[in-house]
Amino acid sequence: MAACQSQHHSYVQKAKRNLYMLQIILALGGSPSSVSTPSI
Repeated sequence: MAACQSQHHSYVQKAKRNLYMLQIILALGGSPSSVSTPSI
């Protein structure tokens, strides 16, 4: 049970880190190919 919770916690941390990195990339003006957002 504890192992499952820790695995979920690491998944949440990884998701937050990916979102944080995505915000930085968008802030720098770059658009990753994985995200389909039209550049204005």
